[in-house]
Amino acid sequence: MNNFGLVVIGAHNGSGLESEVLNTSKKILFVEPVKYNFIELQNRYKNQKNIYFDNSAISNNNDRLNFFFVKKNSVEKLNKRSVYRDWE
Repeated sequence: MNNFGLVVIGAHNGSGLESEVLNTSKKILFVEPVKYNFIELQNRYKNQKNIYFDNSAISNNNDRLNFFFVKKNSVEKLNKRSVYRDWE
């Protein structure tokens, strides 16, 4: 972790970090467990050589736990602000 200038746990799709991310040459690690957010995140920053991605959840132990999230089609049905595209 000491090798990164920024580590973002729960990076979502990265839309709120663009100005900071695009204006640094330091290494950045994005961790995002939700697959549709992760795909959007990767596509948003695919040309940045200093960014690393990890599609996982973080816990304080090695137990396998349930992970709950809102399905992509439910976000759209709820009329919530959505910037998702169908990358899948």
